[in-house]
Amino acid sequence: MEQSHLTNRFLDQSKDAIWMVNRDFQLIYANNAYLLLIHEVAGVEKKINESAFLEVLGKEDMERWKGYYKKAFKGEYFEVEQHYFNSKINEIQFRQTTFEPIAGDKNNLMVACRSKDITRLVKHKSEASQLIDASLDVFCTLNTKGEFVYLSASAFQQWGFTPEELLGKPFMDFVIEEDIAKTKEITALIRKGHNIKTFFNRYLKKDATIAYNLWSATWDDNSKLMYAVARDGKDTIEQEKKLVRSEQSFKALVQGGNDLYAIIDLEGRYIYMSPSSTAIIGIPPEAFIGMDAFEFIHPDDIEQTQSSLKKIATESKVVMELYRAKNQYVEWRWVETVLTNMIDNPAVNGIVVNSRDITKEVEEKHQLKLFESVITNTQDAVLITEAEPFDEPGPKIIYVNEAFVKMTGFTAEEVIGKTPRMLQGPNSNKEELEKLGRALRNWESHEITTINYKKSGEEFWINFEVTPIANDIGRYTHWIAIERDVTEQKNRELEKDLINKINSIFSQSIDNDLPACLTKICQQITKFGDFDFSEIWLPAIDDKRINRVANYSKSKAGSTFSNATKSISSFDLGEGLSGHVWKNMTIDIWDSTEGNWVSNRKIAADKAGIESMMGVPLKDKEKIIGVLLIGTNKERS
Repeated sequence: MEQSHLTNRFLDQSKDAIWMVNRDFQLIYANNAYLLLIHEVAGVEKKINESAFLEVLGKEDMERWKGYYKKAFKGEYFEVEQHYFNSKINEIQFRQTTFEPIAGDKNNLMVACRSKDITRLVKHKSEASQLIDASLDVFCTLNTKGEFVYLSASAFQQWGFTPEELLGKPFMDFVIEEDIAKTKEITALIRKGHNIKTFFNRYLKKDATIAYNLWSATWDDNSKLMYAVARDGKDTIEQEKKLVRSEQSFKALVQGGNDLYAIIDLEGRYIYMSPSSTAIIGIPPEAFIGMDAFEFIHPDDIEQTQSSLKKIATESKVVMELYRAKNQYVEWRWVETVLTNMIDNPAVNGIVVNSRDITKEVEEKHQLKLFESVITNTQDAVLITEAEPFDEPGPKIIYVNEAFVKMTGFTAEEVIGKTPRMLQGPNSNKEELEKLGRALRNWESHEITTINYKKSGEEFWINFEVTPIANDIGRYTHWIAIERDVTEQKNRELEKDLINKINSIFSQSIDNDLPACLTKICQQITKFGDFDFSEIWLPAIDDKRINRVANYSKSKAGSTFSNATKSISSFDLGEGLSGHVWKNMTIDIWDSTEGNWVSNRKIAADKAGIESMMGVPLKDKEKIIGVLLIGTNKERS
């Protein structure tokens, strides 16, 4: 597959919106994600070579986007963040767009744009942790229109509205009339970057009483969001009680559990450690106080953790990259950590460090990758299905490796979502499959050998063992099958068995009745190859003619042919297929459209539905002693 084709496929299947604009602000490329996004936002179908701007945009938005493109045409690479209200899901969504100038043919400059959905990231950044959610203060986020896009649960206690009732509504709608002008003025100053620590206003609560709000807020120009905290400011005494309760809630939260809570200063020194440190890492909390947190971190991970500490000085929350920390046994454990800036909270006055030992999860992921590598590169076919249902249509396939694709001829896409029963056919061993079904219902491993069918319809012998896979709580969730093509081995076994049966026919013959023995041999050969009939022809004493001395029919088509050709039992050298093989001493196959058929046998074959016939010379020490003919209603292959 050509690289350009792969590139186009990657762009078209990307979940990110990708488009390109020329100097005339015309859309010269757009992938599917971009077209869907435009339809979702504006309800229009965008086409190539049209203006890149949307008619539904206001003048201010139009000029802003034109400014972005002009900036990129000057050779700058940059990123911007926007948000919009998705009416379909009744939610504000956020996107991050990169603008990159690129040179086209004849050095014509174009702008390539890529827009990612960062709604979850923004929400993570704007949402408070459990510590904040437990607070009596209302933590909220507002967009450029002053609409709530996030509220903590305490909104209900403070204002009587649930967060869901407030989402998407302007916060000014709840300000009492006397405070509206002042509130608008202060929020405008905050958006312009003025450092206003706190301000006060009053809300009309759901029960028509008044809420006294003491606000602290900041504007983030990158995300175009205002992060704000509203505190009940009714009186100083009540405020003191809230601070005490907040501190108690925090301590109660960090006393137990599997997480490690600590407070550090901006230099990274511990000023508090939760009592859970003794149980989790074997070090008592008092041993941490005053120590440098970086003394416990792996040398290779110090630089990245220091970078996170710098970030938290100016941000509300930082999710750190995984790092390694040592326990009391000086073992390096993998740790995930979230930093929350609570410097301005008198109950905390530091950086809250919430850490969890995830060494087991990291090792399991590593083992999973190793397992994936093994099953991807093994020569055995590997197939994984859901655990149920046992009845029709059966459990669905969720994974096959490359060896399975090579063995069956099916691509992964053609079998995933289907049942393994699609590989079975008329000659699959029903008895063995029933045994397999009983084992599966008992959640037992089971091994069988049976005939399966490739995509081409070709039969092949397969040996596979199916094993149930359980999750952490012991519940069976999947089946894994290790499969091998044993056609060659099985054919050798069947051929050996056939030879033994033929030898047994001659050794058990008491009266030396040659035609009877040869008829039994025809029977064994016909069943062995699933043919419709077989015949054995032997030369006359004078070697001038060859005579049919035995035959056997297994099917209706074979019987019809044999009955119609009973009278044709002798051929000259070179006559018919048997005479032809006798003369040339080589294997030959004739189908219904070729070969020097004897007319009566050709007519009989057509009526019986015999599609092809093969002649095999029977030799003894390089001398031909007869001819075996086999016929089938299957086309020549």
